[in-house]
Amino acid sequence: MKKLTCAILLLLFTYCASAQNPATPQVIKGRVIDAQTRKPIGGATVYLNGTYVGASTDTLGNFSFTATLTGIPLEVSCVGYETQTINNYGDKDLVVALKYKVIRLSEITIKVDEMSREKKMKIFLREFIGLDIPDCTIRNPDDIWLHYNKKTSELAAGSDKPLLIYNKTLGYKITYFLDTFRYAENGTRGNETNYRGNYFFAEDTAGMKPREIKKILQARDDAYYGSRMHFIRALWANQLSQNDYKIIELTFNSPRLNVYDEKKSKKLSYEDVVGIKNDNIFHDQKYMTFKKEVAVLYQPRKRKAGDSYIKQKDGYLGILIDSNGYFGEGIDWNGDMGHDRVGKLLPFEFQPVGK
Repeated sequence: MKKLTCAILLLLFTYCASAQNPATPQVIKGRVIDAQTRKPIGGATVYLNGTYVGASTDTLGNFSFTATLTGIPLEVSCVGYETQTINNYGDKDLVVALKYKVIRLSEITIKVDEMSREKKMKIFLREFIGLDIPDCTIRNPDDIWLHYNKKTSELAAGSDKPLLIYNKTLGYKITYFLDTFRYAENGTRGNETNYRGNYFFAEDTAGMKPREIKKILQARDDAYYGSRMHFIRALWANQLSQNDYKIIELTFNSPRLNVYDEKKSKKLSYEDVVGIKNDNIFHDQKYMTFKKEVAVLYQPRKRKAGDSYIKQKDGYLGILIDSNGYFGEGIDWNGDMGHDRVGKLLPFEFQPVGK
């Protein structure tokens, strides 16, 4: 019986780690070149952001791979070049021209900024990887430059090379192309963390025993439920209540003190939040939009509850969402979901074992 249980766990793990999207596979292929010289770039990484799926270019700059996920941007990254994002990549031979990355002075100049590298790295890891995640480590920390501005109380960080992140708790290796990182100490207004980058996953579970696999599956489920990915999937499928979510549009009595009126605040439905975008690039794709700041309440019976707050940034008419949990730019996340960092990331192929 024990052997049978172990076998089932291994099969289940293999199933959960693979792509589960039933969409028809499509071949993504093309060529990567230097925008200035027009010469091919070998060794560039081409991948669907936040997934397992991708490939490296050969010496002639060519790449080709098959994907079933849809609605996720294609990223092309290479050391020394700016990453290029492509949204409309289906059914065509792509020619991607990469531009040289402009290196800021702070990235190549050693400055005395009155804070030790050890302390700066401690802040960076806390805000980038997350709190209390000791088994998620960056293997090449020396490639990260860090600069603290005492006058503005801001920490900036970056790397010209991809960060190699190993998350033993979740069993993943993440290759992360960090674009920008900024942490600001705002005193009584609270601290602010912003970072941006693209990344892809690989399994890091080879040689593990069945009980270790079971532990990882549980940890992945724990990271999933109540996460941004879980919420976006539930919203896209119009299954908020089935997944223990409520969206409340907040009416504030005292905006300065961040106190809202519960009686005047309104529960929002799927129709209040989700629309359909249809143009030359996005065909019948859903988007979410909020007129005011909203609270997202996660209230499960058997799992940890959480309150999050979402605010749509100025200048964005709507934020694209997909059934796999992908969402576009234009959202400020606060509360529980706002505290999620790289240490809780899951690939878009992920499917939970169960509630």
